[in-house]
Amino acid sequence: MEVIEYEPINLYDGRFCKVFHSDIIEMEKPKNTNVVPHFHWHNSFEFNCSINGSLKCDVDSSVCYIHDYDFLFVNPNVIHKSQEITKPFLGFAVLVPATIIHQFFNRNEKNPSIVIDPAVVDENRSKVMDLLMNICSYSRSDDPAALLGMNACVLQIFYLLLSGNSTQSEQNKDPGSEDSMPFTEYISIHYKEHITLDSVAEHFGFSPAYFSRIFTKKTGRNFSVYLSSLRLNHATHLLENTASSIADIAEESGFSSSRAFVDMFKKVNEITPKQYRDKCNENQKTED
Repeated sequence: MEVIEYEPINLYDGRFCKVFHSDIIEMEKPKNTNVVPHFHWHNSFEFNCSINGSLKCDVDSSVCYIHDYDFLFVNPNVIHKSQEITKPFLGFAVLVPATIIHQFFNRNEKNPSIVIDPAVVDENRSKVMDLLMNICSYSRSDDPAALLGMNACVLQIFYLLLSGNSTQSEQNKDPGSEDSMPFTEYISIHYKEHITLDSVAEHFGFSPAYFSRIFTKKTGRNFSVYLSSLRLNHATHLLENTASSIADIAEESGFSSSRAFVDMFKKVNEITPKQYRDKCNENQKTED
């Protein structure tokens, strides 16, 4: 199985976002985190920004480049990686956990899922970039009021993106066109359910074998790897933030059984879910 890392984003002091600066990234990353570019995912909205220099970004099956004073946007639970391709490079990344935005948007939904249309991001690119630069500045400030400014910028960004979000639901998209089929969007909404390759293929009207080939061609990812990544992301979030049992977390995240969850978690993370939770609790006690 392809190993794709889960990257936890832990906030503190009432912050709405985490900011990573390219010039001090090694100090900001946890000591046990590999800073070599790797495919990973997290339950956060990501804005990967360039101030000076170029950045190569792999998102799902797409590769794009951003240059001076520009940014790349990534929705939560999307597998991606970024790599600096010019030296020196100056930039930063802003990550906003989806749980923060869920407090203000669709907060009454049992399983809220927010997917922001890239077209909406492009429409507001200049305004969002200005706000991201403000966040970068606030994150480096020792002024106590900077936290308010940073959080205000986060809310302004998502006001722009969500008030103009024209993303169609998967039910409204034409399932007869391969170019417009929202494979990843559908899975991001239903991964907590007991969906399989067969059931998703049937939803889109294809045989399992044909759908598997189409999915891999369009996303560059094996279906089972992609689905497992989303489920592991959600399960990891529950391990970090709830006291739910391993069995309940497995069920909540869409795994067929607690054994399947434990085996998959251990294969990817090299420790069991219980060991991971114990480690998180130890780290929390240390911080407190």
